[in-house]
Parts: sequence; structure tokens; C-alpha cells
Amino acid sequence: MLTRAIAASPLRLLHPKNSGSAAWVYAATYGGGLVGGDAIAIDVNAGPGASAMLSTQASTKVYRSDARARQQLRAHAAEDSLLVLLPDPVTPFAASHYTQEQHIDLAPGATLVWLSDANRVLAAFV
Repeated sequence: MLTRAIAASPLRLLHPKNSGSAAWVYAATYGGGLVGGDAIAIDVNAGPGASAMLSTQASTKVYRSDARARQQLRAHAAEDSLLVLLPDPVTPFAASHYTQEQHIDLAPGATLVWLSDANRVLAAFV
């Protein structure tokens, strides 16, 4: 169950209902991408025993600019939780500037599944 989702432009958080008990959240940007100066910071907290999936609505485009666009993900998976990260690729245009960081904290017994695309597993930790 999703307990809180807050976003400010250029970020939107979509959280459709699903048939299971996991919380599904899709990150999307207005205009389908980032321009120089955009900074997105996402904090995810999967509570004890919870299941959560964070994905993107489509690839994130990074448009040409002299200024840097940034994305940061901080995630915490509590004891016995499942966190699934399914980001679509980032697509930088020529002459764009982009920085991305991910910080993941796994409690004992937490599980992380992180996919870079539909066919390749980057990481799975228990």
C-alpha cells in the first residue's frame, strides 16, 4: 500500500491501482525529459514486509543545454521488504550535461531487484 507520494515539477509520480498488494509508482517528467538546471530527487522507503516497485513511464530524455540536469535516487528497503527498480534508459542528446546518483540501503532480510531494461538483470540482492 502506498502511504504517501509527493512530487513537484518537472516530476510527476503516477501510482495506478493493481491487483496485488505491492505499491506501484511510475516517475514521469513533464515534456518527457530534463532540461539544464532540472534536479530530481526521489526518496523511496519500503517499510517492513512491504513490496514496492518504482519504474519510469518511458525513457528519460536529457535535452541539450549548457547547464547540468540531475537525478538522484535514495531508497531504503526495511527488514523483509521487496524493492523492485525498473527504470527505462536515460537518453542524452548531443551537448547535454547530466549527472545521476543512486543510494540504496538494504536492511537484513530485504530484497532488491534492479533491472536496466526488460531483458537484463543488473542486480538482485537478498
